[in-house]
Amino acid sequence: MRGLSVLTVTVLLLGAALPVLAGEKGAPAAAAPAAPAAAAATPPAAADSRLMAQLVQASAPYQALVLSSEAFLGEVMDGGQLVLASEARPAAADVAAWKARVLASQARIRAERAALPAFPSSRFAAVRSDPEGARLLTAMAKLPKVAGDVADNSLTLADRVVPLVEKAALGDQAAILALRGVLIDGSIAALRAENALLTIGVAMSGEGLPQTALSRSMIASNEAIADFYEMLKAIEDEGRLRQLATKMAEDLNEAESQANKVAPLARYALGQADSSISPDLKRRIEIAFATYDESAKVELQLVALIRQVMARMAEDPAAAQALTAEAGPLVARRIELNNQRLRALGG
Repeated sequence: MRGLSVLTVTVLLLGAALPVLAGEKGAPAAAAPAAPAAAAATPPAAADSRLMAQLVQASAPYQALVLSSEAFLGEVMDGGQLVLASEARPAAADVAAWKARVLASQARIRAERAALPAFPSSRFAAVRSDPEGARLLTAMAKLPKVAGDVADNSLTLADRVVPLVEKAALGDQAAILALRGVLIDGSIAALRAENALLTIGVAMSGEGLPQTALSRSMIASNEAIADFYEMLKAIEDEGRLRQLATKMAEDLNEAESQANKVAPLARYALGQADSSISPDLKRRIEIAFATYDESAKVELQLVALIRQVMARMAEDPAAAQALTAEAGPLVARRIELNNQRLRALGG
């Protein structure tokens, strides 16, 4: 387990930003956190802080594209709700307006995707002199591909959804059935996109920090929910259902195991604070780390909810609809706690 230096806290801050980026689709791209201030009397730490602030700035284009793409994904998924939320056919004008919005957003995402720069690794050669900085730089160099993949997935989904919505709106039953499957694919894609960002956050933070265990718990519970959606697609394939049920149980066990590590790691790290940390930064660290206990509880509650819903489905298949609704408040609290840590650490 690791204690806390100024660079460790900065790495932790950047790693913690990705769960929020992944989960909070409406957050503005400009909300990328600033690196925490270093003690004025510690030049090496101050240099670390400046470099990390520059890394945050360098990551902004990828964060912006991911946020835009995930917002676009939600806009695309709205078309499914427009058609499927009621047995009555939607008004042609409503479908046309939705399509116009989607096509305009799609053109914007394509332009942002085409303009995405490579990560400027050469600008940060000094960071590689520190093992933590080198790990952070290596992880951040993966951001362009992850952001590009998220954009590409949202664009591909739009290409599939738009013609199906148009046909389904006219009462085409085959299109309605196909649209349901594509919307499930969209939900799975959103979870996998979030996990790609969380995985980079884990690589940034490294071992022995509470954010690492928390992110791993979130990755595993997201995978369990993706397993759940895959089960809805494989409802008539008993062999596939058994495989997915086994994988879901393993994912939930992993989520639970990692969540149980979070609070002990936070307590240990606080007790190992480096002497280079200023009193003000130490106070902010304490405020931020005080949230980890509740974050762990939220993840454990989510694991328990998924297990409960799966048990209820054995008696009532309609219970599947409860997962998204009942998980919503927990996911919202997950995001808010991450935001609290970012506000405290960012100053």
